Amino acid sequence: METIIEVVIKDEPRKEKEKLIMAQTTTSKTGGRARREILSLALAVTFVAAALVLLASTPALAATSVVQDTDREHTQYGTWMFSEDPGASGGWMATTRTAGSTAALKFKASRVAWKTITYDGGGITDVFLDRKKVSSFDGYSTGDPQYDVTGFSSRGSSDGRHTLELLATGTKRPGTFGDVFSTVDRFLVGGASIEEDSLKVTYDGWAGKANSRASGGTPTERAVRRRSAPLAACSAGPRSI
Repeated sequence: METIIEVVIKDEPRKEKEKLIMAQTTTSKTGGRARREILSLALAVTFVAAALVLLASTPALAATSVVQDTDREHTQYGTWMFSEDPGASGGWMATTRTAGSTAALKFKASRVAWKTITYDGGGITDVFLDRKKVSSFDGYSTGDPQYDVTGFSSRGSSDGRHTLELLATGTKRPGTFGDVFSTVDRFLVGGASIEEDSLKVTYDGWAGKANSRASGGTPTERAVRRRSAPLAACSAGPRSI
């Protein structure tokens, strides 16, 4: 009887010790998992804070920029782009290098002229008056760019409504090298000068009109309108004006 009691007494502390070790192990695992979760949360907070600091210190990211249709530096109609040049009328010009691109001006006068710029990157532009091909202009020249060059002019037409259209051919005169740009600097209608960004000028079907509800308080907008048959199909050969 004494032996049994002695065995039981000796066995109880060992079981309690084992329970204590198991409890400590479980607590250790739980604590390790909690520390990892806390560390992950801290890293996430740090990343978000760093991103917010970057956002606040970068103007381009901190605010959304609104680009109006009158901002020639960031606006393009069809394939026509606006380029800044101090030698151009008004300091800007419209250019394209894509064959088949068009620029059109509807007017009511007996006189009209297209003013352009020539340089070694100029290409050939076909000119149409009232849907008939009347001329081809070579925009190539050597040396410094030549400004306020008359690409086409017409006098003596009736005072009715007319349309002057320019067609970029994407070609150059044989024997010349460089790019093939067609350039619009401005138009002259009667005694008035019409700059390349005027709403009266249509680029690749983008026509302008007044709209008092336009963004930015600018009462203008451009929208694509359906064009008639391609100019190349309307060519009837050059004729004198």
